[in-house]
Parts: sequence; structure tokens; C-alpha cells
Amino acid sequence: YNDCGKRSRQWLAVKKLYNRTPGLLRPLILYPIAGAKRLNYIRKRSARREQGAAEAKIARGMSWWYDTRDWIGGYPYEFASPAAIEEFLTGRGFSMRELVARNGKGCNEFLFVNTGLAGVRGE
Repeated sequence: YNDCGKRSRQWLAVKKLYNRTPGLLRPLILYPIAGAKRLNYIRKRSARREQGAAEAKIARGMSWWYDTRDWIGGYPYEFASPAAIEEFLTGRGFSMRELVARNGKGCNEFLFVNTGLAGVRGE
């Protein structure tokens, strides 16, 4: 995932807490976060309607509830900046050709090419 600074570290803490919490107590973490996210979605959707924007519906195959639960419980969770990913892969014989940076929403997209640097063991 894209490194969004403080927000990424907060989500990491939530995910760790959720996964360390006994199953019967997990709703105490899940429900408030899911409720807040749902209210925020409804608020944004209402604002778009008031502005006359067309509503785009994305078919993801999951309900918002299961999507939210899977996000909150999704651990391990790792994040990195585009620069950190480029540094990591460049040191292993790859060169970045393209980058689509999402700047906080969604995952960045990368295209790397194997440059075949000496000393790389083909891992």
C-alpha cells in the first residue's frame, strides 16, 4: 500500500489491535470504525448529488460491510513510498519504467524492468 504517513501508521495500529483482540471483543473495534466510515461515505455521496455529479457505482463483488471488515482485519499490512520501492528494487537489478502515483487513495502502480545487473542471483 502507498505510504500515507501518519494515516498509514494509524491503520497499522488498528489492524494490529484488531487481530490481537479476542474474537468476541472485536466488534468493539469494528462497529465504531465501520459506522464512521459508512456515515462519511453517505455524507460524501449526498454532497456529490447536491453538486449534480453523476453517481459512479463500482461493482466490487463484496458488500461495504465485508469490505470494511476485511480492511480492518487485514494484517499483515505493509506500506511504502514510491521512492522506497524504487530504491529496494533498483538495488536488486531492476529499473523503474513507469509509475502511477495515487497520492493517498489506493495503491500505486509500478512497471519495473530487469536490467540484469551483475551480482543479482535471479531470486
